[in-house]
Amino acid sequence: MEQTVLVDQKDFIGIGKIVFDSNAKWNIPHLHFMVDKTASGNYEATSLEFGLVSWSELEKEAITSLVKQTYFYILSVMEKSSFDQFIKEVDNHVYG
Repeated sequence: MEQTVLVDQKDFIGIGKIVFDSNAKWNIPHLHFMVDKTASGNYEATSLEFGLVSWSELEKEAITSLVKQTYFYILSVMEKSSFDQFIKEVDNHVYG
């Protein structure tokens, strides 16, 4: 099931990428996110690969929370399955 998020009313203020240190066993690709300022004045950070969303009254806190969510998501997928499954999850959530 594919979902679409309308972006015409969003006030995008930044983009970024999450880079994880690699080790000898695996190398996580860079993950990307966008930050927008909501009508209420809060900040919303959204992971483009996974559709994870975090928000806060402060931009830095929204991004920090998104990085934590992403980290725990990756660990949960890899603990349940494998690195190969994680890569499939990334591939399945990137639309282009």
